[in-house]
Amino acid sequence: MKNFLSISIVIVMMLSFVACSTKSLPEEMPEDFSFEITWGTYGVSSYDSKTGELVKTSHATNTEDYVTKYELSDENKRLIYDYIRTLNPDDYPDEYNPNEGVYSEPSMTLILTVCANGTEKTIKAENIAHADDSKSTKGRRFLSTCNKITDILTSSKEWKALPDYEFLYD
Repeated sequence: MKNFLSISIVIVMMLSFVACSTKSLPEEMPEDFSFEITWGTYGVSSYDSKTGELVKTSHATNTEDYVTKYELSDENKRLIYDYIRTLNPDDYPDEYNPNEGVYSEPSMTLILTVCANGTEKTIKAENIAHADDSKSTKGRRFLSTCNKITDILTSSKEWKALPDYEFLYD
């Protein structure tokens, strides 16, 4: 009887672990995959892959001058999906600071929202230190993923056609 109880407890624990474990994204990109990213000093730049809206800055006299449409190529969308899949967003809390205890003025914001397989996950790193590196592997992975995505967006002809920033931060 004692063995039966022990085995039952182990089975229940294993099932609970499997049921509560995070889902990683499949290797094949889901049909409903999309993402939104907000980045930069105070989070003034953004992109939404569902709508194609690319915003260079939301801090301008005429913000509409800094907004354009940008449709990712299939190749770039797949590349970004692979970056995000490798990141495994479910491993991150909803509120995250890749450099806990480090501050800068002005601060930086990174918000990554991923939609796939009918679920949505958002990682918010708001008012964090301006940094491209982190002491932790997890932090480096998050910063690197966001940088790779924004590099693709900011190297597009659509981004380059937008006017220069009206306001710069010291």
